[in-house]
Amino acid sequence: MREIKFRAWDKQGNNFVQGSYLCTLGHRDKIMHVCGVIDENDDVASETDGIVLQQFTGIYDKNGKGVYEGDIFDTQHYRGEIVYSVDIGAFFVNKDEERYFLGALALQGEVIGNIYENRELLEVESA
Repeated sequence: MREIKFRAWDKQGNNFVQGSYLCTLGHRDKIMHVCGVIDENDDVASETDGIVLQQFTGIYDKNGKGVYEGDIFDTQHYRGEIVYSVDIGAFFVNKDEERYFLGALALQGEVIGNIYENRELLEVESA
């Protein structure tokens, strides 16, 4: 079974928020979408408060590092952002509007940063 976990980026604080993550997507005929972080003070911050939740893909790179949405992934051939495709139901490396399925690539590449702290890495071509 794939491990379900998240990390959260605080747009206002410009940092990753540590805490417990909660996500409720739906309930029978009533659709709800509550995603957020519960910090050590039991305060809840949600996406409406400037929190961006990023899900763990369940995949590790060639160095054993967990890969999350929003990570910058680098291989010998290309570099791109990890994104989730709702229409296909899978995680991809997105490079210049082209998508490469992450699954098998994970053993060939590595996480070198994320789009919030290291966006400039997307502008640099991989070696």
